[in-house]
Amino acid sequence: MIKYDTLDGDGTFKMFSPVCTPCKHKISAWPRTCKAFSEGIPDEIWLGENDHTKPYPGDHGILYQRRLPPPLSGYGAHGV
Repeated sequence: MIKYDTLDGDGTFKMFSPVCTPCKHKISAWPRTCKAFSEGIPDEIWLGENDHTKPYPGDHGILYQRRLPPPLSGYGAHGV
């Protein structure tokens, strides 16, 4: 079940996820969506209780993959 009322201890919404924030499939933090969970990322994954490196019900076979940093440009990109 997806709950959109999960709060931090201080009463604020968890806008960053230890699993989803660095994932290349994340679409939005609010509503919490990604390519695997277009209807909403389960709290268990968003809160880091499940690292989503193994199949999870409803993920359509799309698992966590770390987002790569953007390619270098400017200084250092060509040995400068």
